[in-house]
Amino acid sequence: MKRSIAKPLSWMFGDIILMALSMEIGSILLDRVAHREAWFIVSVMVCVRCLLLIRWGLYRAVLRFSGIHTVLTLCLACIGGSIAAASVAFFFSYDDLGGLGRAFLLLEFLLTCTFLGSSRIVVRSYFRWKQLQKRVVVRVCLYGAGYLGEMMMRNLQNNGYRVVGFFDDNKRLKGSVIHGRKVFGPPEDLATIRKDKSFDVLVVAISDLSQPRLKEVFHLCMDQGVKMKVVHGVDRIIDGSGNFSVEDMSMEDLLHRPKRNLDKTLVRKMLNGKTVLITGAGGSIGSEICRQVASAHAKKIIIIDHSEYNLYMIDQELRSAAPAGVEIQAVLLSLCQKDALERTFQMHCPQVVYHAAAYKHVPLVEHNPMGGLINNIGGLLNLLHCVKKFAVDKLVHISTDKAVRPTNVMGASKRVCELLLQNYPLDGVHACAVRFGNVLGSSGSVIPHFVNQINSGGPVTVTHPEMTRYFMLIPEAVELVLQSGALADRGEIFILDMGKPVKILDLARQLIFKAGYIPDTDIKIEFTGLRPGEKMYEELIINDAEGGTAVEGVMIAKPLSLGWDNLSHDIETLLNACHTGDKKDALASLKILVPEWTTSNS
Repeated sequence: MKRSIAKPLSWMFGDIILMALSMEIGSILLDRVAHREAWFIVSVMVCVRCLLLIRWGLYRAVLRFSGIHTVLTLCLACIGGSIAAASVAFFFSYDDLGGLGRAFLLLEFLLTCTFLGSSRIVVRSYFRWKQLQKRVVVRVCLYGAGYLGEMMMRNLQNNGYRVVGFFDDNKRLKGSVIHGRKVFGPPEDLATIRKDKSFDVLVVAISDLSQPRLKEVFHLCMDQGVKMKVVHGVDRIIDGSGNFSVEDMSMEDLLHRPKRNLDKTLVRKMLNGKTVLITGAGGSIGSEICRQVASAHAKKIIIIDHSEYNLYMIDQELRSAAPAGVEIQAVLLSLCQKDALERTFQMHCPQVVYHAAAYKHVPLVEHNPMGGLINNIGGLLNLLHCVKKFAVDKLVHISTDKAVRPTNVMGASKRVCELLLQNYPLDGVHACAVRFGNVLGSSGSVIPHFVNQINSGGPVTVTHPEMTRYFMLIPEAVELVLQSGALADRGEIFILDMGKPVKILDLARQLIFKAGYIPDTDIKIEFTGLRPGEKMYEELIINDAEGGTAVEGVMIAKPLSLGWDNLSHDIETLLNACHTGDKKDALASLKILVPEWTTSNS
């Protein structure tokens, strides 16, 4: 006999035996003796129940997933059989159900439901026990004793986790029980509870938990060495439209900033149907500019980068994800190639230009100042020439907070770029620079560097225990860049509000803990000292602002107008020194252009 038939038949025969046992127990408890008619009534009842269970697919069900639906199906089938038995007795006028009596039907029904349901529960428990024996059991507490928390408990237990209880901020729920698991109270009691109930992971299962509260709970978990995970896709769970996932706390969650009320109609009006050119398109900022420009339905996007790989990656992404009708043109060149850049402008005639190309890594530029100055300043000078020659409508230049009272060559070069933008005779071009600090996860930034060190087993190197930086999420920064571009008129420098500074040491500890290790125990943190050109604290760039704008989170820096003739002469002297390899003259010229620049030992 085939196994696929044998299994359902085995269960059906088992059910018949259990029903017979229920009938025997019922007749004994009620002290009833069955007449010949009773055997006919009982046979009909059993047959009807088996036929209903076959029809409703219970013998094809996967028993390890038995639940409420299985129990309800069994109860309905038992009710159907009992009704059939009562109908037969009435139709054939069998008084007192052939000697069994009406009370027998009720007692037998209850016993049968109990036996049939219990058999499924026993099998399901056996399978779960076997599953738990195969894996290391992870003991979990849930933060959130509501609908989402209850659903997550069932889901986690079905996947081999052991839920030991709940935390919840609602004081009225403290001491209550959900499926046999106690609600302990708020996470502030985590240390006390953990002494009695050992657990490894806290899963946040609250759909509307505020970001400050999420951070508080994360730090509570860090203090106790409890790993924290968050339920993602909560909206899809609530409306039933998709799946969810339980994932580690992301740095985006930890550094999340409040949403700004931005008017996107200005950006759409500026970009819709336009030809847009983006330099440095393969970088972290440039690639996000590409995505947001494409979503604003630009007519054509010309993406420029001197890195073949970066250009290839963003080109492939845009071609597959950009809205229909958006034309993508990838151009492999450096802005130092003036003739090639001019031909690109002549061929495509861009109306809006976003300039994100630059050398931005402070220590590398500090040790290679000539290349950094040629690329950053010379590249922008070539771009400004093309923007003016081909009558571009708008130019947005990406600057940095390191241009404020710079302590390194990279920051000084970006300050020269700001001066260039403000003083170059652009004749009607609406231009601006946008200045902001570090963006989370950008290429060359500290977070990917820390992650690589953690994955290699450490140590994690931090320059100084008091080092602080400002961080912004890439999508937010680019959104504000586009908003600022819509305001561009005559060389303004817009400053983005970066929020509160983050201590780099705290960031390193959080990343280590997120990866499942204990900071300073599993993975060491070493201090290496400040690198050439680095500041201990980034200055609040908003101090360089003179006023706000119509866009929330965007300020305007104080303008600095210089005579173009003198400025162009100084820049020409600087670039000539760089091209001839005269480092001393190049740095002296840079100091003339940016007198507030504080040179490093290198």
